[in-house]
Amino acid sequence: MWWGAICGIVCLPLAIIAIMLTLLWPFWTPRVQDWWAERSIKSTRKRVTAIEAELKRYEEYPLISEGENIILRYFALALMSFGTLVLLLDVVIMFLTTFSWIVIRVFEKLLPAADLGTVAVPAADALLSTSHEVVITVALSAIFFVVMMIASFRMERLRLQRSPAYRRYLHKSLDKLRQRLSKEPTTPQ
Repeated sequence: MWWGAICGIVCLPLAIIAIMLTLLWPFWTPRVQDWWAERSIKSTRKRVTAIEAELKRYEEYPLISEGENIILRYFALALMSFGTLVLLLDVVIMFLTTFSWIVIRVFEKLLPAADLGTVAVPAADALLSTSHEVVITVALSAIFFVVMMIASFRMERLRLQRSPAYRRYLHKSLDKLRQRLSKEPTTPQ
């Protein structure tokens, strides 16, 4: 049962990190790409080409209104949050079940002949059998988490393809990168 405790200890911080990334990733992605592109002229040219290609692809899609944009954004965020919350709750349940099993085993060793009176303490073996069910539940929750992440990323991509605000951001970013390229001295190749 020691493996359950290790899984619980490892998965709890991972679930917290997943929540943080879920909330912050949509804000970081374009900014990180632009920052990376500004590091060299070659990467700036690559980023300009990538933004131009992205804008060309997005021109095929009709624009959505700002209200639809907000609805799609928060729906994608809700999918990510719900998937993360389900996984986090199951990891916490797994951790608590494992911790309870360890505590019961310790008390059985320390107080083998203690009279607990009317306090009913579940047997460690019964708790162990339920911990296998908890592990299976966490595995299914992890699969559910992955499905929810895929669905939310697809929803976010759908939103970005049709969002007028994102297209304005891409045009602004493209202008900024082109301006940076025009300021760079040209070198013979």
